[in-house]
Amino acid sequence: MKKILAVILVMLFGSVGLAYGQSAKDVYKAVKKAELQSTGTQIDVDNAIADARTEVDLFKDSKEAKKNPEFTKYIENALMALREAQFAKEVTKNPGDWQKSMNKAEKELEKAKQFLK
Repeated sequence: MKKILAVILVMLFGSVGLAYGQSAKDVYKAVKKAELQSTGTQIDVDNAIADARTEVDLFKDSKEAKKNPEFTKYIENALMALREAQFAKEVTKNPGDWQKSMNKAEKELEKAKQFLK
């Protein structure tokens, strides 16, 4: 019984440690994936943005994020622009606002990409 409990605790806390070890490349890929899915269905886009938000939130607590706050800022700006684009697409139904937000997301991702090794 004690062995089973020990294994469960190691698995639980071990996976938490991995989650906080998000790399900048993983975060960039998650936000880029959300950008690429921006023309999909509302559910697909919402899920991609939610997944990217989770990656960004986990990354913000990492040592890598603290070493490179500019990268984190660009990634957060890109994610915010994607959320604005989704709002423009689904709520206001304004293609001009959608394109403007998508352009902003693309520019922020290009800035963030410069920090990747």
